[in-house]
Amino acid sequence: MEMENGIPVLRAVRIPVSDGERFLVRRCPFCGRQHIHGAAEGHRTPHCPIDKEPPGGYILREALPGGAHKQQALPGSGAEDLDP
Repeated sequence: MEMENGIPVLRAVRIPVSDGERFLVRRCPFCGRQHIHGAAEGHRTPHCPIDKEPPGGYILREALPGGAHKQQALPGSGAEDLDP
């Protein structure tokens, strides 16, 4: 499992909803359920049943079509100025 600073990273897809967009975790590796979160990457409190939730939560990152992942640019690397 992908980790970031000791916290699991889950990939989520962006879905439209009536008031904007959300992130959908299709199948949580901890509880097997789907979870919906606000459409922003970062640390999240799990929506898992209490007995299956990962301590410390998880980090959401957007999964792009075809299974690709958005690359995080390192601050000061110059990569943040490049077009995707």
